[in-house]
Amino acid sequence: MAADSRGHLVRRTQRRFLFGFLALFLTIIIVATPLIISGSLRLDLAWKLGLAPGADIEKVADGDSGQVLIVIPFIAGLGGGRTETRFHAAYLMHPEEGETRFTSLDTGATFTVPLPSVSSIAVNMDGTQLLLQHKQGLQVTNLLLDVGDNRITPLPEDQQVLDLPGTWESSIWNVRMGKCEGISPQQTFVACFKAPSLSRYLAGDWQLDVLRYGQFRDSREIYRGTGTQPVVGFTADDTWLYFQNENGIWREPVSIDDF
Repeated sequence: MAADSRGHLVRRTQRRFLFGFLALFLTIIIVATPLIISGSLRLDLAWKLGLAPGADIEKVADGDSGQVLIVIPFIAGLGGGRTETRFHAAYLMHPEEGETRFTSLDTGATFTVPLPSVSSIAVNMDGTQLLLQHKQGLQVTNLLLDVGDNRITPLPEDQQVLDLPGTWESSIWNVRMGKCEGISPQQTFVACFKAPSLSRYLAGDWQLDVLRYGQFRDSREIYRGTGTQPVVGFTADDTWLYFQNENGIWREPVSIDDF
């Protein structure tokens, strides 16, 4: 009888262990499933644990705000016939009530242009003039914007090509920085997309870092994000970094003292 009692106790202990293991397993599955499915939850957890940069970065606008970051790619000479492309984060653009509002990221000045929307933006070689174009059916309206003083010049309806140096047939939205080619206007910094220290699957799809120009061992992690890689640029004085993708617009102050 004593042997049977002990056997019963052993079986009961085994059942309790099995039920406890199953309960723990189900708990892990319930907790882990959202993290496995949602990249944003994984990234949020990485931010909270200090495993990914960008938890406290300033978000300027949400992805559905309608605001657009205007980054002007322009050509700078390096001497000896050499050139490089630099990226100037110049404006925030937002259509409103039959016109389009622009806010200068360099001066804070706000102005509107008489276009209900902007279909395309082209730029001259040195990034000082923008050709804003609105298309509605067969009708095309062009405005010339001087970046230095925000002066707007309407163009005649029959003038589609400017007699000025520049690639006016190509939109700035077709020019994207490479993996590590986002040079700032004053040649102080370079924005780079680098492989995150954690697996991309675990936390984030891309990571944005800033390097000192010519000193590529000096780098600063800026932001780990999800979605497509963002459009990136710097203000004219190289003091702010701006970037945008479908999830929003962010900005971060940058300084040589950070390195």
